[in-house]
Amino acid sequence: MFRHIADNRGIELYSFAIDVDNDLGKREILAAFGVESLEQLSRGYNVLVSQHADKDRFHLIGYTTREIKKKNLRIINGNGDGSEFPRIEIHDSTTVITLPPSPHNDGSNYQFIGRQLNELRLESSMYAGKLDTLL
Repeated sequence: MFRHIADNRGIELYSFAIDVDNDLGKREILAAFGVESLEQLSRGYNVLVSQHADKDRFHLIGYTTREIKKKNLRIINGNGDGSEFPRIEIHDSTTVITLPPSPHNDGSNYQFIGRQLNELRLESSMYAGKLDTLL
């Protein structure tokens, strides 16, 4: 990913990626955006969704107007043992993320869900503070 770039109004933008690694994480992200599917997420917001054969795992990629730092979000379940929690990692602009049509280790290829790379607009993906709650 790139460090930062300016949009057509001269506003600095930073790239980010959110790496979701299980069904609970997927449900958390969809709920945070108020959508029911990855297709709706990609089409409704200025973000890319990249996925391989494991349909509970995906990358969410976009731009933000503020620089972010890499984070691992870990939410402990009710009994506190951490056995089941949403697995979500937030990556900053220094992280390398694999994009379609690259192969995944499981033999399948990554693919975009909904919005394609050439449809990503050079503007912030942060709408109505929905990403702010995660970043």
